[in-house]
Amino acid sequence: SALQTLDLEVGAQSGTAQSRKSKIGDVFIRTHRSLGGRVGYIDEEGVKRMTEVEYRTPADEMGSSPDLFSGLKQVDFPSNWEDERVIRYEHDDPLPSFITGIVAEIVTSG
Repeated sequence: SALQTLDLEVGAQSGTAQSRKSKIGDVFIRTHRSLGGRVGYIDEEGVKRMTEVEYRTPADEMGSSPDLFSGLKQVDFPSNWEDERVIRYEHDDPLPSFITGIVAEIVTSG
């Protein structure tokens, strides 16, 4: 499955930021009883730039699956200064994935 947001609008001191370059920083994915998935974007050449959503912690026993997670997962978004502010989520593992929200930290130039 894949989910892609529309171009995100972020405010600027002088009004809209639609015409300004921006950079997506951290992205927070709100999940419900989920495991797996990747977050990122497709660049101008059509190449996917994705980061895995990490669910395993050092406390998890090796050889076993981590518990299903509900809450916010922070992901370092692999971005550059872009004209578009689009976030893509992909999941192709045989694991549950319920996305209930996406929150992004966005820096705008100018």
